[in-house]
Amino acid sequence: MADRPDTPDTTPPGTSGWPVVPGLTDPATLERARRWWMEGLSLWGRALDPTVPPREETSAEAKDKRFADPRWREDPGFDLMRRSYRWWEDAMMRGVDAVPGIDDAQRERMRFTARGIVEAMSPTNFPLTNPQAIDRAVETGGGSLAKGFGHLMNDLGRGQLSHVADGAFELGRNLATTPGQVIHRTPLYELIQYSPTTPDVLAAPLVIFPPWI
Repeated sequence: MADRPDTPDTTPPGTSGWPVVPGLTDPATLERARRWWMEGLSLWGRALDPTVPPREETSAEAKDKRFADPRWREDPGFDLMRRSYRWWEDAMMRGVDAVPGIDDAQRERMRFTARGIVEAMSPTNFPLTNPQAIDRAVETGGGSLAKGFGHLMNDLGRGQLSHVADGAFELGRNLATTPGQVIHRTPLYELIQYSPTTPDVLAAPLVIFPPWI
């Protein structure tokens, strides 16, 4: 029988034959895992002992209007949900930033996608984990939940999510059009030059870029 070709030894010194799991021997990966684990333990440590000081919020977190209701910090249950979400959010975005071998453009696309997932999973988006939504459901005797569910079923039936009621905008009533023409067209966008509606105009044109979603 022919000898098998030599294979590289993936057993690090002092591990007594344990195989190496790719990525888990990288110091940066190990540090992220350690940080994630310790932060998770601190969440439950404060939940069990409210005297434990919380992690200091960043300026962006403090200004986040989604968690402006005082109960997100005063109520132990909502506080744990808020801090658990922040913990998962930070880990998610740090993981994207740590992905090796991609350029800046790819990383920005990954961050955009990850941010969308993170924001969609916020506890403020779900009626049973949002104190204000719970209050509204109690005030309306469940009517707010029934109304929201009705909107959801209507959108699913149409196959399109809507933000306003059908017929909310009507040309000539609350929707205007301005004469203009397309002066440049690419596969990505069209540049429209609107005709002036006043005798005097600015020497430098105003360029408007709507969200590219």
